[in-house]
Order: sequence, then structure tokens, then C-alpha cells
Amino acid sequence: MPRTDALPRPLVIGLGAEARSDDGIGLDVVRALRTEPALPAEVVEGPADLSRLLDLWSGRPLVILVDAVRSGAPPGTVVRWDGGEATRLPSGLALSTHGLSLPDMLHLAAFLGRLPPRLVVFGIEAREFGPGTDRSPEVRGAVPDVCRRIVREIAGRPARPRPEGSPHA
Repeated sequence: MPRTDALPRPLVIGLGAEARSDDGIGLDVVRALRTEPALPAEVVEGPADLSRLLDLWSGRPLVILVDAVRSGAPPGTVVRWDGGEATRLPSGLALSTHGLSLPDMLHLAAFLGRLPPRLVVFGIEAREFGPGTDRSPEVRGAVPDVCRRIVREIAGRPARPRPEGSPHA
């Protein structure tokens, strides 16, 4: 008989468009995480319509989002924001190619009081968003680092940030 008193597991959501080059890197990260033995989290590929995240993460104690970003940093740079930092990102910032940007979605969730209790966003700086399924080498090279960092987040031991400008910072 299944336990009914068990807490919901953390949720890791990879965002992106498979056929938009580096934009699919969030999907690659969650696919890699699925090979992690006994990862105590549910790992899913996120919806194209980011407003659906509100229902997807409902009731989760920890939600980790992974997406490609455009911030001007070198390709392959990894940036981590906690929920509070992520909701302070400027609305409309070019962080994603989704119809509703991730910052806009997080602003909406905060306004509605529907943010998860703990939210972490990993952004991987992309080089290319054009048609195609190949990832840039620098972007693809960030996947193992992001996977390690996600495992640490789930275990409650987030990695300390590296100096500004470091690859995979």
C-alpha cells in the first residue's frame, strides 16, 4: 500500500525547444539527470506554454528550472538564481525563446502567490537559437556541471558561486 503521508518529491524541469539549437539545453540536462541512480526527485521536460508551470509545480517543496539564457555572458556560462532573485529579474529580459518569458512567468506566479516554497533557476548561456538540434560545444559542455549542481541542490548543499566570468560560474 502506498504511503499517503510522504512529502512530494522535488521537481526538476528542463525548459526549451528541441529544434532551436542551444535552446534545447534544458531538455538535455533533464535527460542526463534521468540516468542518475536514486535521484530523489521527479525529472520532467517542461511545457512550451510556461503558464502551465503553475499547475506542474503545485505542492512541490523544491522546484529547479533549467533553461537556456541570453545575458551577454560567454556561451556555456552557468548562472544560478534562487526564487527571490529570479522574481527580481526585469520583465521582458531576453532569457528565453518561450512565448511568455521565464522572468514574466515568475513575476506572474509571485503575483498570484503560486511560487513554490523553494525555487532555483539554472540558466545556461546559449550561443545559437536558430533551427537545428545540435548544441554548441560550450553549451553542451555545461551539462555535467549543471547536473552535479542540481544533485547538490536536492541534497540541500548548493555549490558556492565561482568568481564572475568563470566558465560554468
